[in-house]
Amino acid sequence: MNFAAETSLGLVTIRAFNMADRFFKNYLKLEDTDAALFFYSNAAMEWLVLRIEALQNLTAITAALLLVLVPQGYVSPGLVGLSLSYTFTLTGTQIFFTRWYCNLLNYIISVERIKQFIQLPKEPPVIVEDNRPPSSWPSKGRIDLQALEVKLHPCISLTFSLYFSTVNWIDLFMSDSFFSTLIDFR
Repeated sequence: MNFAAETSLGLVTIRAFNMADRFFKNYLKLEDTDAALFFYSNAAMEWLVLRIEALQNLTAITAALLLVLVPQGYVSPGLVGLSLSYTFTLTGTQIFFTRWYCNLLNYIISVERIKQFIQLPKEPPVIVEDNRPPSSWPSKGRIDLQALEVKLHPCISLTFSLYFSTVNWIDLFMSDSFFSTLIDFR
C-alpha cells in the first residue's frame, strides 16, 4: 500500500525517466508477496481444519461403535440418535471456534505490531534548517571534516570512522585509493 502511495506521488518523475514498466513489475512482485502470505495462512488453516475434522470423525465413529456394542435395552435408541446428532454438531462448532480463535490471534498480533511501530523512535529530519551550510558551500574547492563517525543504528558500535581534516576536490577524484586509505572499518 505504501509503495502505491509513494509511486503515485512520484509519478511525474517515474514517467520522465521512462521507468513505469520497472515500477509496475516491482508492484506486481510486492502484490505476489502479499498474496503469498494470505495463501500460506489459509493453507495452514485448512490443514488444521482437516486434522480437527479427522479427529472428530474418528471420535464419532468410535462413539457409534460403542453405542452399537452396548447391550440392547441398556440405552434407549432415542438417546443414541441424540448423542450421535450432537457429535456431528460438535464437529462444526469446534471448527468454527478454532477458526475464530486463530483469527483473534492474528488480530492481536496485528495490534502488537502496530504498537511496536508506534513506539519506534522517529527519524531525524533530512534537512535541519538551523544547521545548513551557506548556499555557496563549498566555496574553496575543499571540504574540512573532523572526526566523522558513522553508525548504522544508535545501539551498535561504529560502522566506520573517517580521520582527515581536508579533502581537495582534485585529490578526491584523481586518487583511486582515497577511500581504502581513509576508512577505518571496525
